[in-house]
Amino acid sequence: MKLLCKIIIIVSILSSFGCYPANRISLIQPECKLEDINAMNTRVVLSQSYSFNVGLKVYHLPDGNYYPEGQDERGIYYKAPVPVVTKGFSGEKEYVQSGIYLQGKNLKVSSPFATWVYTNKNGSIETELIYSGFALDYGNTWYREAYYGDSNTN
Repeated sequence: MKLLCKIIIIVSILSSFGCYPANRISLIQPECKLEDINAMNTRVVLSQSYSFNVGLKVYHLPDGNYYPEGQDERGIYYKAPVPVVTKGFSGEKEYVQSGIYLQGKNLKVSSPFATWVYTNKNGSIETELIYSGFALDYGNTWYREAYYGDSNTN
Protein backbone atom coordinates (compact mmCIF):
# COMPACT_ATOMS: atom_id res chain seq x y z
CA MET A 1 0.00 0.00 0.00
CA LYS A 2 2.86 2.39 0.79
CA LEU A 3 4.36 1.75 -2.66
CA LEU A 4 1.04 2.51 -4.33
CA CYS A 5 0.76 5.76 -2.39
CA LYS A 6 4.29 6.75 -3.44
CA ILE A 7 3.51 6.00 -7.10
CA ILE A 8 0.31 8.06 -6.95
CA ILE A 9 2.18 10.99 -5.38
CA ILE A 10 4.95 10.85 -8.01
CA VAL A 11 2.44 10.68 -10.87
CA SER A 12 0.48 13.57 -9.37
CA ILE A 13 3.60 15.70 -9.11
CA LEU A 14 4.70 14.90 -12.67
CA SER A 15 1.24 15.54 -14.10
CA SER A 16 0.94 18.86 -12.32
CA PHE A 17 3.80 20.09 -14.50
CA GLY A 18 2.01 18.76 -17.59
CA CYS A 19 5.25 18.68 -19.53
CA TYR A 20 7.41 15.74 -18.49
CA PRO A 21 8.24 14.88 -22.11
CA ALA A 22 10.09 17.57 -24.04
CA ASN A 23 7.99 20.51 -25.17
CA ARG A 24 9.69 20.49 -28.53
CA ILE A 25 9.09 17.99 -31.30
CA SER A 26 11.79 17.39 -33.87
CA LEU A 27 11.58 15.49 -37.13
CA ILE A 28 12.17 11.77 -36.80
CA GLN A 29 15.78 11.03 -37.56
CA PRO A 30 16.86 7.92 -39.52
CA GLU A 31 18.78 6.67 -36.49
CA CYS A 32 15.62 6.78 -34.30
CA LYS A 33 14.63 3.14 -34.09
CA LEU A 34 12.13 1.03 -32.21
CA GLU A 35 13.91 -2.27 -31.99
CA ASP A 36 15.30 -2.54 -35.57
CA ILE A 37 12.57 -0.51 -37.27
CA ASN A 38 12.86 3.17 -38.18
CA ALA A 39 10.34 5.00 -35.99
CA MET A 40 8.91 6.69 -39.10
CA ASN A 41 7.77 3.23 -40.23
CA THR A 42 5.53 2.65 -37.21
CA ARG A 43 2.01 3.61 -36.30
CA VAL A 44 -0.39 3.32 -33.38
CA VAL A 45 -3.74 1.69 -34.12
CA LEU A 46 -6.80 2.28 -31.92
CA SER A 47 -9.53 -0.23 -32.74
CA GLN A 48 -12.07 1.83 -30.78
CA SER A 49 -12.28 5.39 -29.51
CA TYR A 50 -11.06 6.06 -26.00
CA SER A 51 -12.13 8.68 -23.43
CA PHE A 52 -10.36 9.63 -20.22
CA ASN A 53 -10.11 12.48 -17.73
CA VAL A 54 -7.08 14.59 -16.94
CA GLY A 55 -8.01 16.87 -14.10
CA LEU A 56 -11.21 18.67 -15.11
CA LYS A 57 -10.74 18.02 -18.83
CA VAL A 58 -12.06 15.01 -20.77
CA TYR A 59 -10.20 13.80 -23.86
CA HIS A 60 -11.87 11.71 -26.59
CA LEU A 61 -9.26 9.94 -28.73
CA PRO A 62 -10.79 8.75 -32.02
CA ASP A 63 -10.28 5.25 -33.34
CA GLY A 64 -8.00 4.84 -36.35
CA ASN A 65 -4.35 5.01 -37.31
CA TYR A 66 -1.98 7.42 -35.58
CA TYR A 67 1.16 8.19 -37.59
CA PRO A 68 4.46 9.63 -36.31
CA GLU A 69 4.57 13.41 -36.18
CA GLY A 70 7.95 13.72 -34.52
CA GLN A 71 10.24 12.66 -31.72
CA ASP A 72 12.08 13.86 -28.67
CA GLU A 73 14.86 12.23 -26.65
CA ARG A 74 12.41 9.91 -24.85
CA GLY A 75 9.87 8.81 -27.44
CA ILE A 76 7.62 9.29 -30.45
CA TYR A 77 4.59 11.56 -31.00
CA TYR A 78 1.78 9.90 -32.99
CA LYS A 79 -0.78 12.31 -34.50
CA ALA A 80 -4.49 11.44 -34.32
CA PRO A 81 -6.27 10.85 -37.65
CA VAL A 82 -8.66 13.77 -36.94
CA PRO A 83 -8.65 16.55 -34.32
CA VAL A 84 -9.24 15.28 -30.80
CA VAL A 85 -12.33 16.48 -28.92
CA THR A 86 -11.80 17.83 -25.42
CA LYS A 87 -14.41 18.99 -22.94
CA GLY A 88 -13.68 21.35 -20.12
CA PHE A 89 -15.35 21.67 -16.73
CA SER A 90 -18.21 23.80 -18.10
CA GLY A 91 -18.86 21.33 -20.92
CA GLU A 92 -17.49 23.42 -23.78
CA LYS A 93 -16.02 21.35 -26.62
CA GLU A 94 -12.72 22.12 -28.26
CA TYR A 95 -11.17 20.39 -31.27
CA VAL A 96 -7.39 20.23 -30.97
CA GLN A 97 -4.49 18.82 -32.97
CA SER A 98 -3.46 16.04 -30.70
CA GLY A 99 -2.29 12.48 -30.42
CA ILE A 100 -0.51 9.89 -28.35
CA TYR A 101 3.04 10.22 -27.07
CA LEU A 102 4.78 6.93 -26.32
CA GLN A 103 8.07 6.66 -24.51
CA GLY A 104 10.59 3.89 -24.94
CA LYS A 105 12.61 2.22 -27.66
CA ASN A 106 10.48 -0.92 -28.18
CA LEU A 107 7.38 -1.48 -30.27
CA LYS A 108 5.57 -2.95 -27.26
CA VAL A 109 4.58 -0.48 -24.56
CA SER A 110 5.98 -1.81 -21.30
CA SER A 111 4.93 0.73 -18.70
CA PRO A 112 1.65 2.43 -17.76
CA PHE A 113 3.74 5.55 -17.15
CA ALA A 114 4.91 5.63 -20.76
CA THR A 115 1.61 6.68 -22.41
CA TRP A 116 0.74 10.35 -22.74
CA VAL A 117 -1.70 12.49 -24.66
CA TYR A 118 -0.27 15.62 -26.28
CA THR A 119 -1.73 18.71 -27.86
CA ASN A 120 0.03 20.78 -30.47
CA LYS A 121 -1.24 24.36 -30.41
CA ASN A 122 0.66 26.35 -33.03
CA GLY A 123 3.87 24.47 -32.29
CA SER A 124 3.49 24.66 -28.51
CA ILE A 125 3.39 21.11 -27.16
CA GLU A 126 1.55 20.24 -23.95
CA THR A 127 1.51 16.71 -22.57
CA GLU A 128 -0.57 14.93 -19.96
CA LEU A 129 -0.12 11.43 -18.58
CA ILE A 130 -3.02 9.13 -19.50
CA TYR A 131 -4.03 7.78 -16.08
CA SER A 132 -6.80 5.33 -16.81
CA GLY A 133 -6.29 1.75 -17.94
CA PHE A 134 -5.21 2.81 -21.43
CA ALA A 135 -1.66 1.43 -21.16
CA LEU A 136 -2.93 -1.73 -19.53
CA ASP A 137 -5.26 -2.28 -22.49
CA TYR A 138 -2.28 -2.45 -24.86
CA GLY A 139 -2.69 -5.36 -27.27
CA ASN A 140 -6.47 -5.48 -26.80
CA THR A 141 -7.95 -2.23 -28.09
CA TRP A 142 -4.76 -0.54 -29.28
CA TYR A 143 -1.21 -1.39 -30.30
CA ARG A 144 1.90 -0.04 -32.02
CA GLU A 145 3.18 -1.81 -35.12
CA ALA A 146 5.62 -1.60 -37.99
CA TYR A 147 4.02 -0.05 -41.05
CA TYR A 148 5.43 0.47 -44.54
CA GLY A 149 2.61 2.21 -46.39
CA ASP A 150 1.28 5.66 -47.13
CA SER A 151 0.39 7.48 -43.91
CA ASN A 152 -2.17 9.56 -45.81
CA THR A 153 -4.52 6.59 -46.05
CA ASN A 154 -6.15 5.55 -42.80
